[in-house]
Amino acid sequence: MISAVVFSKNRAAQLHLALHSIKKNFPDISDISVLYTYTDDEFKQGYEIAQEHFPSMDRVSWVEESQFKKDTMDILEKANSHMCFFTDDDIVYRKVFDSAEKICSVFDEYPDLFTVSLRLGKNTYMQNMWRGIHCEFPQQTAMIDSKYVLWNWRTLISPDGYYSYAFSVDGHIYRTQEIINILSKYDFHTPNALEGKAAYEHRDDMQDIMACFHLSTLVNTPINIVGSSENVSGQVHGETLEELNTKYLSGEVPDLESMDFSDIKSPHQEVKLEFK
Repeated sequence: MISAVVFSKNRAAQLHLALHSIKKNFPDISDISVLYTYTDDEFKQGYEIAQEHFPSMDRVSWVEESQFKKDTMDILEKANSHMCFFTDDDIVYRKVFDSAEKICSVFDEYPDLFTVSLRLGKNTYMQNMWRGIHCEFPQQTAMIDSKYVLWNWRTLISPDGYYSYAFSVDGHIYRTQEIINILSKYDFHTPNALEGKAAYEHRDDMQDIMACFHLSTLVNTPINIVGSSENVSGQVHGETLEELNTKYLSGEVPDLESMDFSDIKSPHQEVKLEFK
């Protein structure tokens, strides 16, 4: 009932961790499409290894990027009724608190609901971990079955905070057709452009309500940067793309079960990668 699209560039090792975390902690995802690209043969070898670990028969489809927008739209056209974007440095670190069927039923129950966010919860009160900036959990909320929190993201005091940022490629679940309708209106060539243009230029195409669980289940671990991103990264547990790829090519794989997720405070928070 929920399809996943995972964007990846030069980060096969981190992608391995993302896929393992999705399959372990969000097993109700019905199918996963990986849209990937690389800049040299060593990074290509990393993806060949990843495909051995997660073959197509294991609910994972591999799409080597040719034209980013076309590739993305082709994947969405084949997706289920609901979909979720991920990037390769996302980790579903905690079991998702409900079934895919129940999540989809929340969309049916609330026509004004635009997204269910896996990266938000009452524990994610930090807007910027590096600068110590807080973000306030919405005060005007509603609860469903003691699991979901809903709020009107347009009415929040901080228009640039996580709770008023309705469109994200880090673990936000949507109705597939609504995302197709939005993305068809503009050009984009990277995941950052896809997200940024939707989030800031097409806000009027989105419904007023966001939702999340009481605790987040996904964290983005910005330990390095690829592509067009200008975000802060790697200040605490940074490892270069080359370092991680070398480990992966030598047979080491990320060890989700050994990583410390005991104090997640922000949707974007560096977590030290462990390997086995």
